[in-house]
Amino acid sequence: VNQSPRPRSCPHRCHSAMPAYKVRGQGAVTEIVVDPNKSYTGGRSRSNDIFIRTDKGVSGKHFKIWKGLRIENFGRHRLSVNGVVSNSSRMQLKDGDIISLGHQTTLLIRRKTGLDVVMEEDETDADSGSYTLRCRENAF
Repeated sequence: VNQSPRPRSCPHRCHSAMPAYKVRGQGAVTEIVVDPNKSYTGGRSRSNDIFIRTDKGVSGKHFKIWKGLRIENFGRHRLSVNGVVSNSSRMQLKDGDIISLGHQTTLLIRRKTGLDVVMEEDETDADSGSYTLRCRENAF
């Protein structure tokens, strides 16, 4: 998987930004890290955030992952989450879910997390005025 920084203008002006992910769709599982505060589209069209290049069983705009991690199947082709087939209804996603679509595309959904760096006073010697930096992981 190639992850491109967004947004980056296409030199050919065929679309406004490059995809966030380029997926070959040849049987291997591709990990996709999604921010639950953003929406993503996926399909064979380069205008999608998740661009699936080689799978002819994937529609131009096959699915959308909405804010809050709900997925909707737009394509007339197959899409399933953990083996449950979606027929255009929205399904809730969670970290570690497997999305299968087209003939040979498999996506592993990972929920983006963040790290907060916090400064805490060292409790062992409160009079010294020393501080410790600690990282605390937060789920979005």
